[in-house]
Amino acid sequence: MVQFIYFILYILFISNDLIEGLLESKGYGCEMRQSMRLNKRLHGFPQKDQPPFIFQFINANGKHVKTYESNRNYTVRVVGFTRFKGFVIQARATDKEGSMIGSLTEGMFIEDHLWNKLGIQYQSCSKSYPTMDSVTHSNEKQKYIVEVKWRTERDVGPIQFLITIATNDKIYWERWVPISGLINPKQYPSNH
Repeated sequence: MVQFIYFILYILFISNDLIEGLLESKGYGCEMRQSMRLNKRLHGFPQKDQPPFIFQFINANGKHVKTYESNRNYTVRVVGFTRFKGFVIQARATDKEGSMIGSLTEGMFIEDHLWNKLGIQYQSCSKSYPTMDSVTHSNEKQKYIVEVKWRTERDVGPIQFLITIATNDKIYWERWVPISGLINPKQYPSNH
C-alpha cells in the first residue's frame, strides 16, 4: 500500500512538470514575469557563461543607437549564433549608472505583421489589465532572430533591456543584461 501511494505521488509530481512544460511551449507564464527566472525544478540551473546572442537597438533609419526619444518607434532585435526556442524580453527602468530599479518595466512593445512569423506574443498576465511591456515566444519553433518594435510615450530615464532566453528546456540564460541594451533618453542641446 505504501508503494502504491509513493507511485501515485510520483505520477502526480511528474504530470505537474509535464503540464508546466506543455504550457511553456506557448510562452513563459506570469509566475516569472517580475523575476525573469525560470522554474529550476523544470529547467535546472541557468548557464553562467556569456550567451551566444547579440542585442541590437535600432532607430527608424536602420542605425544602431544608444539613445531614444519619446513617441518614436525603435527596433529591438536579438540574433542568435545558435537556435533558441523560448524567450522573454522587457525594458526595465534603471538609475543613471544602469542599475535596475526593482522590476519596474518601461515603454511598450508594438505588435506588427512579423510577430506571427517570428513566434512572438505579449506576455499578458491579466485580461482586465493587459500590458504591452513584456514579450515572449508563442510557439516552440527554432528561432535565430526575434525582432520587435518598442516605444515610450515620455522620457522615462535610462532603461535596460533584460532578457531570459532558452535554446531548449535545460540550456538557458536568465536575466541577461546585454551591454548594448542600456539605452538613455536623448539629450537635447541647451539653448543657453
